[in-house]
Amino acid sequence: MLQGLCNFGRWKDAKDLITEMVDHKIPLNVITFGILVDAFCKEGMVKEAEDVVEIMMQRNMSPDVVTYTTLIDGYSLVGQIHKARKLLDSMPCRGLKPSIISYNSLINGYCKKGKVEEARRLFLEVPHKGLGYDVVTYNTMLHGLFCAGRFAEGLKLFKDMQARHVTPDILTYNTMLNGLCMNKQIAEAFSFLDVMKDKGVNLDITTYSILIHGLCKDGKFDNARNLFNSLPSRGEDFHPIQLLCLCFLINHKAKGYDDCSRKLASIDISSVSTASAALEALWISECPFLV
Repeated sequence: MLQGLCNFGRWKDAKDLITEMVDHKIPLNVITFGILVDAFCKEGMVKEAEDVVEIMMQRNMSPDVVTYTTLIDGYSLVGQIHKARKLLDSMPCRGLKPSIISYNSLINGYCKKGKVEEARRLFLEVPHKGLGYDVVTYNTMLHGLFCAGRFAEGLKLFKDMQARHVTPDILTYNTMLNGLCMNKQIAEAFSFLDVMKDKGVNLDITTYSILIHGLCKDGKFDNARNLFNSLPSRGEDFHPIQLLCLCFLINHKAKGYDDCSRKLASIDISSVSTASAALEALWISECPFLV
């Protein structure tokens, strides 16, 4: 019940439930408090999350690795990187060993703040802490490097990922595609797309959004239109409004508004259920991975 209240943002009801549990002498454990910490952090309410941790300690209840990792992630999401780093460094003194998730959260925080060099240094610390990188670690670091324009380092890191036998996922591949397109290496991006197909990677709307966006930025509007027009024949399961958003991007960039109007007339956009997909596709198209 507590988890459900938090999921719906009913913070007062959640606090009232905790109070009621205390009044009825129902024991609260680390998991119970962890649910609250997680919910507050996801909403950016780190002060409230800190208060929950303080209450735990007042009750002689020691927060575990999961609780502290959640708080590190919360600090990182709101840009309080100094607090996140301080908390990570304090965990061994509390008898806790940070997990790779702990490091991933802080690496992500550094990257979001544009502090890629700090993220890289923290990334290099991981093996010395007796931890192994996972796909999230690499995805986060790749994204950070490409956004900072450090393309050569990103390509080198991808090779390191393969050498360490960490299996890439669709986000990894899309991040690589985006990096190549950002560096105007369009031909290399399409060669990489062939590699993805050979490996049996399930391409998604983000994959094609990146390529179409890259072609448009490179002034290759005819190629972008051809790729767009080929999507239905590829059997990809995209929402109609997602396709419309891609159409808008191509024609907005090329100033071909008549083409976009004709495409609008041919697409069924009556389904209200596709509204969220439309917003997502438009954002990805205009600014892939800058989220």
